Amino acid sequence: MNAIHISDFPRHTGETATVRGWIANRRSSGKIHFLVVRDGTGFLQVVIGRIGRAHGIRGELNVDIRTDEPDRRFARGSSVICGDRVLTVASARHHSGRLVVAFREIADRTAAALPLPPRNSLQNS
Repeated sequence: MNAIHISDFPRHTGETATVRGWIANRRSSGKIHFLVVRDGTGFLQVVIGRIGRAHGIRGELNVDIRTDEPDRRFARGSSVICGDRVLTVASARHHSGRLVVAFREIADRTAAALPLPPRNSLQNS
């Protein structure tokens, strides 16, 4: 796979892409960590997953994994950002090729079925 420049990412929405660059910044706020990558044409903050449908009755959600280290990114107690909400991982398990995650802030299936921010992107934990 050929690497693309960060400035070209908007033209590759929804595709798998490779970027070569360096870590320009690492910000932390408690358990939340942001890794910002730079390549000379711009900056990029990485998405680690996309939230899918509710799973079961306990408020768990299916997550489409977009990271090579899901066990680390979705470890119990880790925080992820979904839109403007901070979600804390209560548990995570693999089921039928997907990751099923329970967040402390989502108590039941009703809460899990509520609309989340556009694109349902989870950013670095």
